Amino acid sequence: MLLALLASLLFLGFLPQEPEVAPPGDKAVLYRLEGELTRTMLTTLQRSRKMAKEKGASFLIVEIDTPGGEMGLMEEIRDFIFETYQDDGIETVAFINSDADSAGALISMACRRMYMCPLGHIGSATPIAIAPGPAAPIPVPLNEDLDRKIMSRALAVFRATARETDRNEYLAQAMVDPDMEVVLARIDDDEVITTRRKLIAEQSRLGASRVKDVTVICEKGDLLNMTAQESLDLGFIDGIPTSRTDLFENFLEIDERNVDIVQPTWSEGLVDFLESIHWLLLVAGLVFIYIEFKVPGFGIPGIIGISCLAILLLGKWMTGLAEIQEILLIIIGLALVGVEIFIFPGTFVAAAIGVICVVGGMLLAFQPFLVPDSPWQVDMLESNIVHMGISVLAFAVVAVILTRFLPKTPFFSRLVLDTGKSPTFLHGSAGAVDDVRRGAKVAVGAEGTVVRDLRPIGEALFDGTRLDVQSEGEYIKTGESVRVVRVTGNFIFVR
Repeated sequence: MLLALLASLLFLGFLPQEPEVAPPGDKAVLYRLEGELTRTMLTTLQRSRKMAKEKGASFLIVEIDTPGGEMGLMEEIRDFIFETYQDDGIETVAFINSDADSAGALISMACRRMYMCPLGHIGSATPIAIAPGPAAPIPVPLNEDLDRKIMSRALAVFRATARETDRNEYLAQAMVDPDMEVVLARIDDDEVITTRRKLIAEQSRLGASRVKDVTVICEKGDLLNMTAQESLDLGFIDGIPTSRTDLFENFLEIDERNVDIVQPTWSEGLVDFLESIHWLLLVAGLVFIYIEFKVPGFGIPGIIGISCLAILLLGKWMTGLAEIQEILLIIIGLALVGVEIFIFPGTFVAAAIGVICVVGGMLLAFQPFLVPDSPWQVDMLESNIVHMGISVLAFAVVAVILTRFLPKTPFFSRLVLDTGKSPTFLHGSAGAVDDVRRGAKVAVGAEGTVVRDLRPIGEALFDGTRLDVQSEGEYIKTGESVRVVRVTGNFIFVR
């Protein structure tokens, strides 16, 4: 009996199942924008929009809980939300659950509808500059001119966004400018949200008797930060849902089963991780490539160094910052450095152009613009230059430390004056001027045979003694005969 029951259950398990049919009604796609803004958030939003179009969804819901982020990225996300409604006709909905600070406030305002959970808040959007710190980025004061430009730009962006979505522009601007005092006044029979300065102008024009019940919403010196109830009372949001389900069923009037929730993919998570360590990848790549130059042959350090730079560029490409042009510029720069080292050493022209290409390509790969045309782009460029300088300094420090433990190579020997301190190490070396004069008996006109290629530094054999020598720039193969043309300082030059 038991066996028959199990067989029946097994048989029923293999029967084709009816696909779950979505209930009739409007559809929606929801993406939770959580934490500090990153470029992968924009990528995930783009994927959410594509899904909404494919499913014929009526709503794209952005659930927001963020302290903000870069101004440039904030504007890109805002413009994307505008385009979603304007180009695709998809109603955009912001659900603040629970914080919409700084850039989060603007992104919320960009949506056609805005709702907030009971404990949510919105505001505090004044721009600040961020500088690299020992453990985490730290805010720094802006200079007066740049402060004025960035503040003016931020006010214009918030004002335009509020006007586009029919929200009070003075409330939006008070989130940015602490010098703006916003009041609620009754002019005749109408309640008006305006600034203190404009209210005084209206009193002069209409007379004080027509202006009544003035209530201060945000005092001068404070940034506006509103709770859910305050936002609703001032008409800034459309409602206060207690949960997602409440939002779906009672405010948007859609079945929860018709809502697709978009989760970040593993690749987007990987890109976020790479973005968090991109400067470390740059330093590691430079260090391992330096080790590769110092160690004969091509091996593991070179593979690791190239891999670090490749992973760095891959992450930038996946976030939409690095394009093919920047990647090719970096590759060309590295190739020119290789040409300098292995093919035409001694001139430094190819290496100098190569370094400029690499640095320029890296800077362009870290920002979404070629030439800055707004204050936030200038700020981003300055920040990237500072970070690049710190990275190069860190690489230089590590390289100096490693130099003590790595073998000498011709390319780097040209860059360092080796005075030598121990006769044991100086014997038979071009750096040992005293040894050459006393024991090696090498003089101008002496002839020898190259025993290690001159690129342009190598070794030659003079009367049974191997010495480090340097050509006058040309490449000389092993086995060629050479003659000493001059001895200058610590260097023996041959031709």
